[in-house]
Amino acid sequence: MQFAKASLALSLVAASGLSGLSAMSPATSEASTRCTAGTYLGRYTLKSNLTNQYIRAGIGSGAYLGAKSDRVGGNTSWETFDVYDLGNHNGLNGGTYALRSTQDPNRWVGVNNQKALQLQRGCTTNSRSRLFRANKIGRVLQLQSLANGQWVIQRSNGMLHANANTTGGNVPKALQFRMGRVSSPSPTPAPEPSANNLTGTWRGNNAGSYTIRQTGSIVSWNGRGRNFRNVFIGQRQGNTVSGYWQDTAGSQTQNAGRLTFKIVNGSELVRVSHTGALGNSSWSR
Repeated sequence: MQFAKASLALSLVAASGLSGLSAMSPATSEASTRCTAGTYLGRYTLKSNLTNQYIRAGIGSGAYLGAKSDRVGGNTSWETFDVYDLGNHNGLNGGTYALRSTQDPNRWVGVNNQKALQLQRGCTTNSRSRLFRANKIGRVLQLQSLANGQWVIQRSNGMLHANANTTGGNVPKALQFRMGRVSSPSPTPAPEPSANNLTGTWRGNNAGSYTIRQTGSIVSWNGRGRNFRNVFIGQRQGNTVSGYWQDTAGSQTQNAGRLTFKIVNGSELVRVSHTGALGNSSWSR
């Protein structure tokens, strides 16, 4: 899901009377990022809630996945996976994940043409068959293939397929997998937020993730959430930013207006005034 057209951002630039600015543009379909460049979340096991067996990768000559193991072979084994968060890379929504085999780190969990899960070589943000969305309640995980929109289910023979239409209502145990942490990512110190530059990722108080870029006094963003996509471009004066925003979702293209917000301690943006149906009233780093 990507922003509609570069011309939209150009029209916002013209409307705000700002010149000499490179307009925001969506990630092209050719743009891609290696999955290892995503945020590493740690090493995990997955255990079937239906049969209480661990998910094993590399089964048979096709390197398929199934709930076939009674125990974990070790930190690096066919039952452990490195999990990467690819959300907000190249137009992907937040909550998009890739799972890499620790036993064969050149291969990633993917969905083949028969909808079976198997290890596949390489992974980028364009490798939709290797990417999954997730529902997570506590330690219980449900995975949805980004390639076909189907949910991962354990079939009667224990093998995994992405061919369940929905997880609505009472979710069958065949679609539930318990996560077990094997190891955590090495902690790295978070950079100190700068009050002088807003560039970075921000979260709306109501919903959505916002990638903000500040170049000189010009501030722009790409905002995206479950039910919206919007762009903003404006000019900063001191701790106040004023400009124009517009929703780019297909059904919301007429939703647009002005927006002014103030910067509080360099770590929070608070809406001062606006026009149009803008859902968030504040944003934080």
